[in-house]
Amino acid sequence: KIYSRELLDLLFIEFYTKISYIQQGLGVTRKTASNYLSSLESKGFLSSEKLGREKIYKNIRLFELIKKMNQK
Repeated sequence: KIYSRELLDLLFIEFYTKISYIQQGLGVTRKTASNYLSSLESKGFLSSEKLGREKIYKNIRLFELIKKMNQK
């Protein structure tokens, strides 16, 4: 599966994202946005947790990168 530069840009703006952020940012359907995020989660790039009625996806790699930079 090929991901667009726009998707990657959206994922590196914040430590977390939601389906609606990706949907609006890319102009795709909710189902497509959900599929993108689920696929990235299954590959270990994102982790998710339920927050109220929504699923929040955390950018694991970005968090680890910032954490390493702060340790120097």
